[in-house]
Amino acid sequence: MLETKRIARVKALVHNLTRWSGWMGIVGVILFATAWFWFPFPIENFRQYDASRCITDRNGEILRTTLSPQGQRCLPIPLADAGKWLPVAIVATEDKRFRRHHGVDFLALSRAIGQLAWNREVISGASTISTQLVRLANPRPRTLPSKIIEAFRALQMETILSKDEILEQYLNRAPFGSNLVGIRAASLHYFSKEPADLSLTEASLIAGLPQSPSRLRPDRHPQPAKKRRDHVLERMVECRFIEKDRSKASIQMPILLEPWTPPFLAPHFVDSILQGKLNLPSQTTLDLHFQKLTEDLITRHSSDKAYGTGVVILDAANGDILAMVGSPDYRNKRGAGQVNVTLAQRSPGSTLKPFAYALAMDRGLLTPEEILKDNPLNLPGYQPKNFDGNFRGAVSARQALIQSLNLPAIEILRRIGQKSFLETMQGLGLTTLNETRDHYGLNLILG
Repeated sequence: MLETKRIARVKALVHNLTRWSGWMGIVGVILFATAWFWFPFPIENFRQYDASRCITDRNGEILRTTLSPQGQRCLPIPLADAGKWLPVAIVATEDKRFRRHHGVDFLALSRAIGQLAWNREVISGASTISTQLVRLANPRPRTLPSKIIEAFRALQMETILSKDEILEQYLNRAPFGSNLVGIRAASLHYFSKEPADLSLTEASLIAGLPQSPSRLRPDRHPQPAKKRRDHVLERMVECRFIEKDRSKASIQMPILLEPWTPPFLAPHFVDSILQGKLNLPSQTTLDLHFQKLTEDLITRHSSDKAYGTGVVILDAANGDILAMVGSPDYRNKRGAGQVNVTLAQRSPGSTLKPFAYALAMDRGLLTPEEILKDNPLNLPGYQPKNFDGNFRGAVSARQALIQSLNLPAIEILRRIGQKSFLETMQGLGLTTLNETRDHYGLNLILG
């Protein structure tokens, strides 16, 4: 009796649809065309991600990743870097006819409507990767009007973006548990691997997570995650992406996670980029090999009191920063370890002396073998000395510079003139020398 009533309902539904389909079709086409014209696809929402900042060295080694403005870890990558297995596993489990429909899978939609009418409850869905992408980019309440809008936008989107572009967007926007967004963040977090390095078993596990990211998290719910992974493998067989024997072998594999600790390398250098003190792209000029060697040398040769020690290694050919260590111990709070002394404004010491000698020689005011006096000098309220407190008497300009003697340097500065020397240094790009000559006095050459 119950089956007879259901059949009668379906026949009545078909009869009414047939009766009104003509006029409804015409009105629907008009409304659809009007909406298409008046509500163009918001492509600007797809031009950028709510992404983390990923700072790498010159070879692509990750130095640090940040959270996105929304507190998520999202590390977008091009589809070419997604590897062999993840894209096809996602398609198999989320939208097996992805390459054949135009944003809306009308076959799946018809099946879902028929099942709903027959059973009076939702048995299966009809969402596609395209409609899911629309929802991810512009979240809406899960209501029937929202689904209609998403379907409309998906049809629009497929006339603008290629299938590969849509799949790439989905792979970078889908949720994978916790605050992980996109396949790269998920691959690194769960397996400490880039997506291209994942095995079939690992890729299948990740591909199953977007259905219910919290419930299927493999680090918290391994059994549901494994069950979902096995389902993904079976779907891949159905789609003829893999052979059945390979699927069976992968199903036998246990879940072996390798949790990832986000790196925190070259801390002073990365801090300076994130704070805007260094204007460098996310793939920087730093060489992690040189960086580690430099950090090791400073750690081994600096005492606890040498917190003011810092080193920068530059490529002389182009000025690229190859290594930067701002203190012997970044985590030493007592020693102000987080202060980057390589960028801090402080006394230059004897750094400017070679410039003074070079300028004097360039102007014909000095020769390398000219004899200078390294004798005590009494100035009002000040008696300059050498670093060891001794005086050499008569000494050549060459030896005075080699030994970084202070009294001969004062004589060189007098010959050049403080104003002229200061203007020369400013012209060479020393922007931190922004005071007048009277402000610096002899410290301009002695540090």
